[in-house]
Amino acid sequence: MFTKKLKYFEFGIHSDKGKVKDMNFDGYSAFESSNGYVFVLCDGNDELGAKARDIALERIRYFMDREYIEDPFEAVQSSLIYTGGYIYKHITAQDEKYKNMMVSCLCVLIRDNKIYYSSLGNCHMFFYTGKGFYQLTPETSDDIHFMQGHGMTEKMFLGNDRVSAPFVCEKPLVPLNGDMILMCTDGLYDYISEKNIKKIISDPMPVHTKASRLGDMANDAGGIDNVSVQIISFYNLDHNIREFVPAEQPQKKDLPKIAKINFTGNSLWNKIIIGVMLVIAGYLFYDMFLFNPRPSVDLKGHEEAPVADTLTESEPLPEERFGQTVNVKSILNYFAPADTIYRVKSGDTWGSIYRKFEVCSWFIRSHEHNTGKFDRKDDPVAGRKITIPLIYSANPKYNPRFYKEFTTDKVGTACQHAGEDYIEEFHQNLKQRYLKQE
Repeated sequence: MFTKKLKYFEFGIHSDKGKVKDMNFDGYSAFESSNGYVFVLCDGNDELGAKARDIALERIRYFMDREYIEDPFEAVQSSLIYTGGYIYKHITAQDEKYKNMMVSCLCVLIRDNKIYYSSLGNCHMFFYTGKGFYQLTPETSDDIHFMQGHGMTEKMFLGNDRVSAPFVCEKPLVPLNGDMILMCTDGLYDYISEKNIKKIISDPMPVHTKASRLGDMANDAGGIDNVSVQIISFYNLDHNIREFVPAEQPQKKDLPKIAKINFTGNSLWNKIIIGVMLVIAGYLFYDMFLFNPRPSVDLKGHEEAPVADTLTESEPLPEERFGQTVNVKSILNYFAPADTIYRVKSGDTWGSIYRKFEVCSWFIRSHEHNTGKFDRKDDPVAGRKITIPLIYSANPKYNPRFYKEFTTDKVGTACQHAGEDYIEEFHQNLKQRYLKQE
C-alpha cells in the first residue's frame, strides 16, 4: 500500500497477487518528472509479462525524465510507443521463449492540473465526479479475456509489435475539487460492479484505504487475478469548470441472450422451486427491513434511569432494598439501559460504531439478536439492523450507572479483554457492590 499528499491532489495505491496466483505480475509507479507528475500502471500475465512490466516501468520513467515535451498528448502516447518498441527489440534479441513477453500499460500525466492519458491493453481509467462514474479508456472484447490463450491479438500489448498504436485521450480531463480518478487492472473491474466501486470511492475514508478495500472486495468476489488500484483525489483547485470525454465502448455482440427459465422438464417442479425461492426472498426481506427484536430507543432522550423502590411486578425488590436476595438480573433489569437498534450505514466500521455508542465490538457481535448479521470477517454490513447493548457502553449519557466498567482502559482498545469471563466478573462485582449498600 502506498499513499502521498501533494498540493492539488493526493493518491493511494494498492497492489497484491490475489488469492490464486503465486506472485504479482502487476506493477505501478508514481513520480514527478520534467513533464509533470506521472502515474504508470502495468498488467502482466506471467513471468515473461513481469519482465516486460519491469522494462516498461523503467523506460517510461526514463522517457519522461529525459526531456520536456511541449505537447502533453505526445508525451503520454510517445512514452508507450517508445517503451513498446524497446520491449520488442529486447524480445527479438532473445531466443524463441521470449516471443510472448508483453504487458498492458496505462500512462497518466498531470500537468497544470489537467490530466492526459494513454493506454494499451487491460489497464483502465475511470472518472468519478461525486455522482457520475465514467470509463475513460476504451475496452475491446479481447480485454475481457486476458488469460493465456485468449485474446492475444496483434497490436494490443506493449511488446508484441515494433510500433504499437496506443489509445490517447481526445481532450485533457479537467477535474473539480472532490473529483477522483481510478486506475486499475482487470483483476478489479472484471469482478466488481460499478455500483460497488462507487460505494467504496464515495465513502469519506482515506484514498489508500479505498484502494485497499477495493482490492479486498475483488478477492472476496472470487477474483482469480492480481489486483492493482491507483486512486487520485483532487482539491485546492481554483477553477470551476469540469471537462472530460468518456471513451466510446464497443458493443459486446457475443454476450449470451437471456433464456427462458426452465429448471426441470416438469412444470410442477418448476412451480415448487420458484415458490421456495420466493419464500426465501420474502424471509430475507423481512429479516433485513421489517424484523425488529426490540423497539428502537430514542438516544437523544436517553437519560439515567430513575431510582425507584420497585423493579417490576414479576421481580419485586425486597423490603431491604439491597438485601441478600437481590440477584444480578434484578439489578440489571432495574438500572441498565435498554438495547437500541442501529441500521449500519455505508462505510461504517467497528471504529465508527464505537465512536457513536462507545460499545466494544465484542459485545455487539456476541449479542443473541445479532447472530448472522455480519460478513465473513465479522465486520458490519451496510443496510442491516443490529442491536446495540447499551449496558456495555462507556458513555455516561447512554449508560449512566455502569459506564465506568466498560472504558477502553478496562476492555482494551481492541476489545482484547472483553469476553464471557469479563461479563461474569462484572456481574459478580455488581452483585457485591449492591449487597454492601445499606
